[in-house]
Amino acid sequence: MKSVFVETGNVTAFRRAVLTVEDVQRGQPGIVVAWGQAGRGKTFTARNSYTERGGVFLSAWEGMTQAAFLGRLCKETTGANTTPRSAHACKVRIIETLEKRRDQGQTVTIYMDEADRLHFGRIEDLRDIHEATGAAVVLIGEEELIGLLSERRRIWRAIRSAKPGFSWTDIAQVSRVSYTHTRKYGQWLLDEAFVERHGRKGATYLFRATLRAKDTVETPYPPQDVTDPFEVERNAACRLVRSFMERDPYQPAVRGKIIDNCRAILARFEKEEQEQ
Repeated sequence: MKSVFVETGNVTAFRRAVLTVEDVQRGQPGIVVAWGQAGRGKTFTARNSYTERGGVFLSAWEGMTQAAFLGRLCKETTGANTTPRSAHACKVRIIETLEKRRDQGQTVTIYMDEADRLHFGRIEDLRDIHEATGAAVVLIGEEELIGLLSERRRIWRAIRSAKPGFSWTDIAQVSRVSYTHTRKYGQWLLDEAFVERHGRKGATYLFRATLRAKDTVETPYPPQDVTDPFEVERNAACRLVRSFMERDPYQPAVRGKIIDNCRAILARFEKEEQEQ
């Protein structure tokens, strides 16, 4: 029996959302989240969209490390049998490939199935790639996906509304986020003066939100870990060379990228000169 794809209302809404974030002329590329109970056709709908429109499709595995995740995504993106060994090199290769495809007018949307099985850090990797290339990202998963994406926002809300003298355990219980993740994010908030110590209860430190936290409504996000201090500048230099070697610098869009990359490189060294 031949399979038939039925265009339901949810399928139409999914298509419309993908088209919206892919339309760089009328809108801004972004991230789409498709979530719901298992067996409702999310994966089939996403695969159908990927087959028709192109892009990159990847299903997450439980417990994927950053190196494993970016390695698989790099392989699916480039089509190469071998990929760089380091996670950083894989991310650079992915960004280079997607930028080249976009300049050639190809679809560069990334469909990430089973996204609720990913660690929050892998979502951050996808956000990095999205911000670097403008590639639309479609996250598909079950109800847990919404919780994964809103973990830091829930922690931040709990901290801002908590009375002075809370512990990380208290915040983890209120926000329904793991203690490990709560404490890690909380330590960054402590270092950035969003929270401060407020006594102890036995061996446990207690905390309170600072005035800075009260004045900050939007959830603050810690910067991504940078293993290479010149990562941003190296990436900008690579894009700059490709613009001259592989593209037409007279084209307005290419010229704009050349200027942006030059500014990114200069900004680093101008800042260091000022600090000396």
